[in-house]
Amino acid sequence: MTMTLGLKRRTATILATCICISLGTANAFNPRVSDPSLITYAAAQGITPEVALERLELRRIAGEINARAKREAPGTYGGMEVIHLPKYHIVFRFTGNAGAQLSRYTANPNFVAATVPRPIALVQAVRDEVMEVLAERGVESIASIDTAKSIIVVEAENAAEARFHLRELLDTHKYIEIKGRSSFPTPFDIKGGMEGTGERGGSRFNFTLGFTVVDGNGKVGVAGAGHSPDVFAALEGQPFTMKHENEKDLGSYDVQWFTQNPGGTLKKQSNTIRTRNPASPEMEITNTRGLSSLEQGDVVCKSGRTTNYTCGTILDPDFPYTRRSDQRFGPWILIEPFAQYRNFALQGDSLVSRIKRNTF
Repeated sequence: MTMTLGLKRRTATILATCICISLGTANAFNPRVSDPSLITYAAAQGITPEVALERLELRRIAGEINARAKREAPGTYGGMEVIHLPKYHIVFRFTGNAGAQLSRYTANPNFVAATVPRPIALVQAVRDEVMEVLAERGVESIASIDTAKSIIVVEAENAAEARFHLRELLDTHKYIEIKGRSSFPTPFDIKGGMEGTGERGGSRFNFTLGFTVVDGNGKVGVAGAGHSPDVFAALEGQPFTMKHENEKDLGSYDVQWFTQNPGGTLKKQSNTIRTRNPASPEMEITNTRGLSSLEQGDVVCKSGRTTNYTCGTILDPDFPYTRRSDQRFGPWILIEPFAQYRNFALQGDSLVSRIKRNTF
């Protein structure tokens, strides 16, 4: 399922982790125009692959500035946002004299300063406190940050109940808005690979096989979404089983891992991921990066068995969502798909990893 945020013709998708072939770092790409993610982004923006590569370099530099500002100016830094249309630029927000503060880091004309009333670290801390309260009270809700206005927007199944439980925070922090919401998404992971079928709780599910991992003892296995099936039944339509080792499927750490069953002939495992994109049917994972490298406005692509290869823009890289049924508390990633895709992802795309080109 996906969630709609009032976006015409498109939906936004919540991800815990995703196979996202991201345009966030230039040095993660071989600068060839045959790169499928780069071509997809260039086509969506109406630019050449060469211009897209230039934007990747700008994003790499911006990422370094973003990390420095978070570290050096937590009391004034308001965060960054990548703006793709109508003109590509990257906004850095500060409290006070934004231009003077940005000038300490760069004079690049593609980097624009903007003033906000409060630092992003404060807004994020308050947002997390808001969601913790609602989770404890069992109020189904989501919360996003409007970085341009520096406010928190809470959408709850019962707005009046949410206001009651948040009354103390609302008295202290006047930048919290609460709205009612009638429907909520089902969060799921998005990862790419081989098509699988499994069982959980007596029901059968389709999924997309995850990536190869090795534990501290050198045991080779496959990792994936914790909420996906516990029991393997088939892989690529053929009977196939794996041993379920362990999992955690509540909160923001949603993961499980399997190993091949002992005995018999073990199948070869590699770092190759099937992308379900004709232009680049397989990709090799050669590096790793953390989710903390993602920022609002970054472009990511994913591959899965249900919706195949899709790309979109990150609306919120740290998106909390509380489910009334089990009081899950994010954060997840909120993504708006490009106009040519109806959905970024659907059920069946789960049990895979997030990839940034060849980087997991």
